[in-house]
Amino acid sequence: LLTATPHNGKNDDFRLFMSLVDPDRFKRPRRSDLPVDVSNIMRRLVKEDLLTFDGKPIFPKRISYTVNYRLSPLESELYRRVTAYVVDGFNRAERLKGNKRNAVGFAMTILQRRLASSPQAISKSLERRAQRLQRILNEQKSLSEDDERLDDFLDEYRDFSSGELDKKADELVENTAIARTIDELQIEIRTLNELAALADRVLKSGDDRKWRELSNLLQDNENIFDRDGNREKLIIFTEHRDTLDYLQRRITNLFGRAEPVAVIHGGLNRRERRAVEDRFRADKNLIILIATDAAGEGINLQAAHLMINYDLPWNPNRLEQRFGRIHRIGQTKVCCLWNLVTADTREGQVLDTLLKKLDNERNALGGKVFDILGKISFDNKPLSELLIEAIRHGDDPNVADRLSSIMNESLNPKKICELLRERALTKDTLNPTAVADMERNMERDDVLKLQPYFVENFFKAAFKKLNGSMYPRGNGRYEIGHVPRAVRAKAPNIQARTLICFAEKNCTVDDKTAELIAPGSPFLEAIINVTLEKFEGDLQRGTVFVDDNDLRAELRLMLIVETPSGQLNFVEIFADGRSHSTSRAPYLDYRDPDDAERDKIFSAPIKTDWVKREIDRRKPVGAALIVPKGMLHSIAPKIFSDDPVARSTIETIAMNAVMNIERELGNTPVDVSAQKRGYDIESSTPDKRLRFIEVKGRTAAADTVTVTENEIGTALNAPEKFILALVMVDGSNARVVYLKAPFARKPDFGAISVNYKISSLIRQDKIILDRHTGM
Repeated sequence: LLTATPHNGKNDDFRLFMSLVDPDRFKRPRRSDLPVDVSNIMRRLVKEDLLTFDGKPIFPKRISYTVNYRLSPLESELYRRVTAYVVDGFNRAERLKGNKRNAVGFAMTILQRRLASSPQAISKSLERRAQRLQRILNEQKSLSEDDERLDDFLDEYRDFSSGELDKKADELVENTAIARTIDELQIEIRTLNELAALADRVLKSGDDRKWRELSNLLQDNENIFDRDGNREKLIIFTEHRDTLDYLQRRITNLFGRAEPVAVIHGGLNRRERRAVEDRFRADKNLIILIATDAAGEGINLQAAHLMINYDLPWNPNRLEQRFGRIHRIGQTKVCCLWNLVTADTREGQVLDTLLKKLDNERNALGGKVFDILGKISFDNKPLSELLIEAIRHGDDPNVADRLSSIMNESLNPKKICELLRERALTKDTLNPTAVADMERNMERDDVLKLQPYFVENFFKAAFKKLNGSMYPRGNGRYEIGHVPRAVRAKAPNIQARTLICFAEKNCTVDDKTAELIAPGSPFLEAIINVTLEKFEGDLQRGTVFVDDNDLRAELRLMLIVETPSGQLNFVEIFADGRSHSTSRAPYLDYRDPDDAERDKIFSAPIKTDWVKREIDRRKPVGAALIVPKGMLHSIAPKIFSDDPVARSTIETIAMNAVMNIERELGNTPVDVSAQKRGYDIESSTPDKRLRFIEVKGRTAAADTVTVTENEIGTALNAPEKFILALVMVDGSNARVVYLKAPFARKPDFGAISVNYKISSLIRQDKIILDRHTGM
């Protein structure tokens, strides 16, 4: 299990996430606040240490710049007076009790952060707060009647999305009065009106120094443009919706048109955010994306490699989360980040110190410092507490010196190196043997992956069965027509006219984006779930399959079993209790019996009492009886023209011949034919690379060979590693021919196997070995 951000600060969520690894160990305890011990199950590593197998960095270099600016005289006056109001609010909150005290402190913190964000953000916040408190005064409401609402907010705010939190924070700022009496309320409203008027003067003056720095960056910084002078795509993060609207207006005016600018904020639903993300990636004319932290929630923005933090988050973890939107696997360009900050403010001094220290350590540690931002402790306090302390007592030289000392101690190179060592892999984890094993496992996964055409075939058949409709639109893309109600209920964002595809290369064509249907996509999951619900009874009643490649006369039972984590596994069981796990999709090697075969199977005296016993014992999702070709021959020999005993002898000769050739070539072959992986032999070369060999033994007189859908899919998955070994047996002699890339296309949907003429397969350009052997 691989994840970039496993822990969101909530132990319950983290424990639930870790239950995917070990459901028993990470079941919920009585006390949900207990820490989750993952010391011997999780390995942490930093991005800069991640390398490909040939030693190249997976992630590109990333660089951050601190852009300092100074406030104008009018901005300084606004900062001084609003901060005085905020500090007074903090001090008066100390005299309150319970959640009202916490709520006032929270509201004052939000006001201070909006003061630092933009003149529009603080102007709107002050204005709305004054208006709301005036309504409370006019309606002569009790100043304590909102305590229950505050209790709910303070208990739940950590669970809000960024969009919900922004909205709820607005409500808190507007509704939480500091005053305890009507006289105090009147004074507070008067103060707020004066501050709002001053903020409006700053806004209308046009002398916004922070915006001026951003404007200079957008127009003059050479990194903003490519070698031909064209603008590179860029993301600007802000903390607040009011600031986002302000920046959208100013940047649109700067460019003289709206087309180059788009926004993502918490007011957009997930589908709308995805639409903006897709347009930002596909539209070359869309240059700048302005976003709140709603764009930091699971969105891929690596179409850009440049980012500006217009507002700095008070949680260092969010710096990395934002940077991670562009600094991702697949990013090929150096990622640059600019942080706008002023040392003219109390909290700005702390943030400026933080950024400068990080910049120094980044140079010394090769960029790794970003990966441990969320782990840094400031005298066992979060950064936000230091910032509030700076706001409240920053004019006290002793406090300023102590805060500076805490920053220096928390960010000293020794402590950062210790944190990096904690997150690094243990020294023996990636030794040469482990790396080789990992490579081989990756090769196996690659050859056994679920091909896009399997997904496509299933999706089209299942969607049609559920009365859905879709229409081809070229380039492997389809337009969705009717979406059945049951599917819409599970995937509400899927609508008619949605464009879909089944291969990543077809996602974007002619600037039109299609939704990729692949394992894990909501549309496919909805189709799977509705299909299982509708046909669950049929699945549990089971069916009968014929295995043409098994020449034994031993009936077996295939069970589909769901693990506690929801994964479906296939297990095959014999009458004597023997069992073995099989391939990921063994049914691809089997076929339905025809009418004559079915009659013989159900009329034959076959003992099946053990079947029901195994089904009841294991509670499977579904089941199927697998009748091997050898058993069919024993109960109805006249149906078949071939002799299973003779065929078994030929296949044994063929397997032995190929195994011997592999050993002569210096390879180490392993017979995996019983596991039905889509190949019979897994052969390891001297340099530890794998070859996947499917062996087909035939008599010298045979002119055709049968290949299953599973085997064809495996060959198409790994054309450079798959070998079809044709072995023509003539008495004690055999001709072995190795063919590369033997199959040109996927089989038609519903085809269990395909017959090929041997002469058409053995083409000179496909032969990589042609050898005669004697037994």
